[in-house]
Amino acid sequence: RAIVREGQERPRQALAEAEQAAEAAIRLGEAEELAKAYSVMEYAHVTLGDMERAVYAPRIIEIYESLGETNRAASALGNQGAVAFWLGRWSQALDCYRRAEAAYVRTGDVVNAAIQQSNIGELLINRGQLDEARSLLSEASRTHRAVGFVDGALCDEIQLGRLLRKQGELARAAELLERARNQATALHLSGTALHASIHLAECLTDEQRYEEALSILSDAERAAGEEAGAFAASLALVRAGALTASGAHPEAEAVAAAGIADARRAGMSYELGLLLILRSDVVERLGADAPDRDRAEGVALLETLNG
Repeated sequence: RAIVREGQERPRQALAEAEQAAEAAIRLGEAEELAKAYSVMEYAHVTLGDMERAVYAPRIIEIYESLGETNRAASALGNQGAVAFWLGRWSQALDCYRRAEAAYVRTGDVVNAAIQQSNIGELLINRGQLDEARSLLSEASRTHRAVGFVDGALCDEIQLGRLLRKQGELARAAELLERARNQATALHLSGTALHASIHLAECLTDEQRYEEALSILSDAERAAGEEAGAFAASLALVRAGALTASGAHPEAEAVAAAGIADARRAGMSYELGLLLILRSDVVERLGADAPDRDRAEGVALLETLNG
């Protein structure tokens, strides 16, 4: 039942079911069932934005390796990389992603190898290595579309849209992100639709369509429900950016401050760094003394991630 809840993108219910399954698996000595339960628990904590509690990957990897389940061990390794990425441990994340990709390639699993390519691409975008990221994401999208793995293709294309915006191809970025959002919504993938909406709102802000950007964020956040927890800091960052660009500086400062608290609570160093710098800029625009410690902390965080 826990796995079913995961597929339905209902993380809180999946977590409750998985915790019960884990207790039963430990009691009965069922290692494989324990690994499955831990995998769902890992997914739920990440989706709910509780990254510090997503600690099961090493044990999952150990179990599957002992059982000779190479693909499942690789999956857990990729998940471990995702948690490390969210927590700002990018060197560890990159190592996990690349090891997982290599394992999938060895077993001929092109679909999951492409997922790791997409993960690597997202990290490289954050580091500003856009050309390398574009090649990986384009290849991943082609693979996932070719085999009909729509969920994976949507994730690839959201990152491609984000990349295109950074490269100045705003119209193409917005078109790709809007298509991804609409397809995710039609498939009832509310978390994926929210992810696409966040980056679409960035494009709309660049086009000075501030009210539309803010409306898209609110609608997608409401539709995502509890899944929005994992995106709280990202939502605050984009929302505060739109408010700042529209001249609503007091509102932007309040949103950024709340986002900083969310990012600290979730241990999300990248979003925290960007929010600290944004809040410092907004405070300065309000005519107050900008908190130098905020800007200094934000810059230091981003330098550490990129170093």
